[in-house]
Amino acid sequence: MFSVRVAGNVIGTKSLASVEYGVKVAGVKLVLVMGHTRCGAVTSSVELVGSNQTASDATGCQHLQSIVDELTPSVTKLMTRPLSELSPEEVEALVDDVSRYNVQRTVEEVVSRSGVIRDAVEAGDVRVVGAVYDVKSGEIEFLDTDATN
Repeated sequence: MFSVRVAGNVIGTKSLASVEYGVKVAGVKLVLVMGHTRCGAVTSSVELVGSNQTASDATGCQHLQSIVDELTPSVTKLMTRPLSELSPEEVEALVDDVSRYNVQRTVEEVVSRSGVIRDAVEAGDVRVVGAVYDVKSGEIEFLDTDATN
């Protein structure tokens, strides 16, 4: 097992380099992009995108915006109504849906952005799959996203 952890399951250059190392050098056979419900990074991104605030303005965190920027396409794809119109339950469901969708996006990004991983997938040497851990039930949902197809 070769573990790479990053908030929100975003695939920046450094995390992608780590995954490439795992595939090419360490010989991993499965890249599992594992998101989870009630994700704090996704929750923050939903709130920031929904309020048109930057991470720095809202939190004072200078480097957090890079994670928000990576999550924004998933947020904007699924946020069909302003946050102010959503109940707390609807916001929670939105966060979980964004987490799930972002895992699917990240699986695709890992393969499309890395020739090393794409070649390994095409050769049948590695699989890249997505899953979401439900923090309420303790269950893991493996998504239909599999970059080997």
